[in-house]
Amino acid sequence: MNCSLSRMLLEFPAADLAAEDRASLAAHVAGCPHCAELAAGEASRHSVFAKAMQAVPMPPELHAQLLRKGFAQRGARHRQQLYRWSALAAAILIAIGVGFTGYLGSRPEIDTMAVAVSTEQDWEQREAPVHEWLVKQDLPGDLPLDFDFRNYAFHGKGELAGRETPVVVFQNQFTNPFGTKETYTARIYIVDSSRYKNFEKLVDAQASLVRVTVKRHPTRTDLAYVIIYTTETLDPFLKRPIGSKA
Repeated sequence: MNCSLSRMLLEFPAADLAAEDRASLAAHVAGCPHCAELAAGEASRHSVFAKAMQAVPMPPELHAQLLRKGFAQRGARHRQQLYRWSALAAAILIAIGVGFTGYLGSRPEIDTMAVAVSTEQDWEQREAPVHEWLVKQDLPGDLPLDFDFRNYAFHGKGELAGRETPVVVFQNQFTNPFGTKETYTARIYIVDSSRYKNFEKLVDAQASLVRVTVKRHPTRTDLAYVIIYTTETLDPFLKRPIGSKA
């Protein structure tokens, strides 16, 4: 119940209102000083009119005519009120319908091919900074294997045998047979012959948990890639397993 509806209902005698309307009006008037003042004035006016009407003798024919006219006017007012509320309800329903239709029309479409291409482009964007950094180090921009840059973690300088060496790091998570997630790592160090005296003798090696693979650069004989990883093979870090067809 708001003040506008309260003022409209105060125009009617309390006896003409439905029980729930009288209860709602009384609750609103009790908490609204302005409407309470209007209600007091309306009640006083109705009381004065009632006393004045009762003090004037009225022919029976006129009394019956006034009653008929009063009932007709009361019915007209109630119908007008009903029409106003019906129109308001219809307007609300139309607004809701228009809003829902607009929402349905504004929903985006999913282009699965576009999603696939965009996701691949995001992965490739991780590779570009690594390529640029390697070139700035006067090194080949490509790594010796087709590493999956979804697993890219870091590039920069890392210590190898006590010397700062360019390195690119990949990490991946796997669930072991016990259901626990473990993080596995592959580090690709780019070493040159001028910094390590046993460069020509570098070979693959294996410990209980760590493996080392050495890849010589095909054209630059002064470079080699020392790949240190904690999985059985490098396949989990590659776009395609070693030995598979492109």
